[in-house]
Amino acid sequence: MPESGRVTLLGPFAPFRGGIAQFNDRLRAELELQGHEVQAVSFSRQYPDLLFPGTTQFDPSREGTALRVIDSLNPLSWRRAGRLIRDFRPDRVIVAYWTPHLAPALAGTLRATGGSAVGLVHNARPHENSLLASPLARLVLGRCASVVTLSESVARDVRDLGFSGALATFEHPVYDHFGQPPERASARRALDLDAQGPVLLCLGLVRPYKGFDVALEAFAAIRAAHPSATLIIAGEAYDDALDGLLNDGRHIGVRRENRYIPDAELPRYYAAADALLLPYRSGTQSGALAAAAHFGLPVVVTPVPGLAEPVRTFAMGQVASGHDPAQFGEAVLAALQPDQLVQASHGARNMARTRSWATFTRNLLAA
Repeated sequence: MPESGRVTLLGPFAPFRGGIAQFNDRLRAELELQGHEVQAVSFSRQYPDLLFPGTTQFDPSREGTALRVIDSLNPLSWRRAGRLIRDFRPDRVIVAYWTPHLAPALAGTLRATGGSAVGLVHNARPHENSLLASPLARLVLGRCASVVTLSESVARDVRDLGFSGALATFEHPVYDHFGQPPERASARRALDLDAQGPVLLCLGLVRPYKGFDVALEAFAAIRAAHPSATLIIAGEAYDDALDGLLNDGRHIGVRRENRYIPDAELPRYYAAADALLLPYRSGTQSGALAAAAHFGLPVVVTPVPGLAEPVRTFAMGQVASGHDPAQFGEAVLAALQPDQLVQASHGARNMARTRSWATFTRNLLAA
């Protein structure tokens, strides 16, 4: 591709909420910074309201300028979107893929362009099992000349699905679009938190694979060692299991915020915390971890490869020896040692310097 050119990005953008929209918006900004003309093609509707498990699909703190033309339920809109892309005459079409629900719309749009794309695959298989997941993923992969993933585990899934084209893996760049964080004292005042006690943070949509219940069960032992500790679990629940655990009254020092946390509010949560907890049962990568690096926030994770690898590489926290609450609690207690907090914060900032959007974007275009 020439040093500057035309690039179409296909997927969700602001005002849609969530990590994929955040990723696309930041990628678009970097492409433009590098001199490319970018066409952002987004959805007018991603999910029918009756099927969406959350309260809203939009982030009220984010505005967007993408072309919102794709209705996931209307094939006529896929053809219109394909015509818009053809008329733009891009040098590259990059399509974000992460969920089988949107595969027909994405594949239909790519088919209408008459060309092929670079697949930016965040997840080749969904976190929850589905009989249709694999054939739907193949619809999109079949329209891709090459694929880029953000972790080796996703790359293996892409190959397992039968993709035989060019395949590359580049690490998730650090989310640096939040700006400078507030000071810890002011962030804690804004959240009405104790000024001195340790604050542990679980942040994001509450889904079973994220294992936030593991952090909750581990917290009693953590609080025994740190009586002033607070555990914040902030994020909208997609089922009632976690909040059902909280109803038994055993969990002292836990603050539960069952709502989507808009981008505009996220900096105060990262700034107020001593460590981000990611007790995932499974996973490929984490936008929350990428944001933690920007804020210099130590991280505690379970031994899930996509999470453990950056934590170990950059010494930005602790990797638990296993997935049960006792093992995870031991890792959190180790992370809260003063010397470990300092070291992990330096490691997180080193990751932020290393995994830049400039490098990722050049690699993506080279693919």
